[in-house]
Amino acid sequence: MVAIDAGAAPLMAKKLVADAQRATGKRFRRAVITHVHGDHTNGTQFLDVADVIAHEQCRMAMTKLSNQPKPANWAKRENWADGTEEFKLSIPNLSFSEKLTLHQGATDIELINLGPAHTAGDTLVYLPNEKILFAGDIGSFGVTPLHGSGYAAGVIKTCDKILEMDVVTIVPGHGPVGGKTELAEMRDYFILIQREGKKHYDAGVTAGRAAAEIDLGKYNSWVDVDRISTNMARMYSEFSGTISPDQDFASFVKAREEYTAHKRR
Repeated sequence: MVAIDAGAAPLMAKKLVADAQRATGKRFRRAVITHVHGDHTNGTQFLDVADVIAHEQCRMAMTKLSNQPKPANWAKRENWADGTEEFKLSIPNLSFSEKLTLHQGATDIELINLGPAHTAGDTLVYLPNEKILFAGDIGSFGVTPLHGSGYAAGVIKTCDKILEMDVVTIVPGHGPVGGKTELAEMRDYFILIQREGKKHYDAGVTAGRAAAEIDLGKYNSWVDVDRISTNMARMYSEFSGTISPDQDFASFVKAREEYTAHKRR
């Protein structure tokens, strides 16, 4: 079988392996990583697969992370790690640039990159015969997207392209399984904060204050609505032309503090 992402921690990945084997009698032999973030990659080594596949930019980012200082073992935590697992990031041994097709038995699996969106190196996993798309964190349904590595213009462009594809079912990185209606709704969140954020940016308003002042309408009911502060700080770097694949944590902290203070007032 092919796994799509690996979960955030050892026990999550091990449970995925056990449940999948119980249901099918089969093991994972390949894993596809949709993007670099740890809640999708940290469990990769515990899938025990022969091949880990990702976009070339994702592979570069994971390699960079693997070279940073880290603890020897995972800390013990319920439903997370038993404390004996080595803290190790499995670097993809196969990568692609635009598109790669896997022929897994009778199933065709198309790995597609449509340019920077949620990160600089996203992978969409498309099953054309089944009309199913695994969107990674380009899809976030009913949950406010966390956009710390993202490119708003790229997310909007990618969503528009997906909406033109022959897709019925979309599996998001966060939130319940949906379809094109849910994807269009999430795209419109980015259109809203991009449009209103640009007005505030042009007026010289800070990112944190802009995040507090923008009326999110129906998106106020989404889980983690206050992620707007991080999202706006990232969007400001896009407006200024200073955006890069790396996250600017200092700007996120500053925006969050401004946002919180303004909301309290």
